[in-house]
Amino acid sequence: MAKFTTSGFITSIRGKLGDYVFYYWRGVPGIRAKAKKIKNPRTPLQQKTRRNFAMFAKVWNELTRIEKALWEEFAKQFRDRKCTSSHCLIPHTKKGIMTGQNAFLSVNMTLVLSGFTPIRKPTLNTHNPPLLSHDLPLHPEFRDGVIKFKIWLPYQYLKECNAQIWMRVIKANEYAYLARVIPISTTLTEVIFHTVRIHDKRRKVVDFPIKKLGKRDVLLQVRTIAENGKVSLPGAIYRLELLNSNSKSLSFDNQKWWHSVSP
Repeated sequence: MAKFTTSGFITSIRGKLGDYVFYYWRGVPGIRAKAKKIKNPRTPLQQKTRRNFAMFAKVWNELTRIEKALWEEFAKQFRDRKCTSSHCLIPHTKKGIMTGQNAFLSVNMTLVLSGFTPIRKPTLNTHNPPLLSHDLPLHPEFRDGVIKFKIWLPYQYLKECNAQIWMRVIKANEYAYLARVIPISTTLTEVIFHTVRIHDKRRKVVDFPIKKLGKRDVLLQVRTIAENGKVSLPGAIYRLELLNSNSKSLSFDNQKWWHSVSP
């Protein structure tokens, strides 16, 4: 992003000019290159996010002045946050200026996506829920078309929590998606996947059986969402080996995973 200074002849520039877009962000003029090609896969998650965004943008205008002030205070926690790794599967907020409206939209869209009720007022001075625990490192590979592991909370949180599980098949043009939302507590919960989401030959998004996928690796990442709008840090990014009956087993030493940078 580049910044520009207005003169006595030109006091304001907005919109597109050639290959550039002029805009204002919190009163600061900026300029950026116009996108050459916009990808619009129209995935189920993308379309649901758009509907939620439009709905909560309307609700924001109905909030009282006090409620908006509380969201402005809540947004301050994001201003010193470090950027999460670009390899992160879970959408994240990068370091920078966040408005109260941005925080309101982000929190409520996450709550609805996770099966919780939206909130009008943010929860201040309350710690975030713990990142859920799991037994993924104990599995050298996943065989015969099934991904199976256990998840649980390391300790009880003051509000109800759900687990978000994000996945992506390692293949060109595949995208990260929210694969499952599961209520979670300190009791062990078993998670089972028989399918993964990919694009077929017609570029249509389908849930494809793992047993027909062949030998393919899948990236997986988890986090905890609480009903008060608080979110845990994203977990490690695991690279899972999918082995069918006709695939040779690899030793545990060949199992690979990465850890995302803490936001």
